[in-house]
Amino acid sequence: MPTLSISTTYADGSPLTKALLDEIKTGIESFLNTTKIDSDNIQTGGVATANLATGCVTAAKLASSAVETAKINDSAVTTAKINANAVTRAKLESVGQQASSSSGSFSMSSSTYADVTNLSVSITVTGRPVMLMLCASDATAAAYLAVSVNNGTTAIGYMQFLRGSTEVGHYQFGLSSPTSGQHFSYHPLGGFCAIDTGASAGTYTYKVQIRRDANSNSAYAQNVKLVAYEL
Repeated sequence: MPTLSISTTYADGSPLTKALLDEIKTGIESFLNTTKIDSDNIQTGGVATANLATGCVTAAKLASSAVETAKINDSAVTTAKINANAVTRAKLESVGQQASSSSGSFSMSSSTYADVTNLSVSITVTGRPVMLMLCASDATAAAYLAVSVNNGTTAIGYMQFLRGSTEVGHYQFGLSSPTSGQHFSYHPLGGFCAIDTGASAGTYTYKVQIRRDANSNSAYAQNVKLVAYEL
């Protein structure tokens, strides 16, 4: 490292001459102006923040991976700072899906809504829309909603999704029976879905209810399960 070395060896009683002062002066000037101070001549921790010029720490002076998570302020990374398409599926939190157990062979003969056995789920959401759907309870069982009639008239069944006691989707299904005898109308599950946009952040219970109209015999839910997930 650069070393400032000034001779201070004098014979006893020798006067401090101009030549000796010039020698000291020249040595100091040479050290500061030519050799200059390097990191070995600066005390550890000796450069305070106030001694740094504004903007002097450039990106080129930052070591790779030098900026740690703890050095980034909360909420400091804005949308504009994220590159287009940079947030991949692998970086997204998994969808908080909830699926109910099977309804089994559920039937009811009331014109008043009734909860379908097992078709209830509880889910915690962040405030984004919640997708609700009915699907088959397993890969092999036939799944459907149905309504029956045997008096030769039109029969209608009704289904609704509820968030707590709030209706978020309402559907009807049925048949027109022009002849006597009992008839069934079977409906695949693909059309029974809803998007709930009214749920703020929190935990909710969703469920399914069905009923028949006054002309029908019964309404049915066969091998159905309820699925809810936040978009």
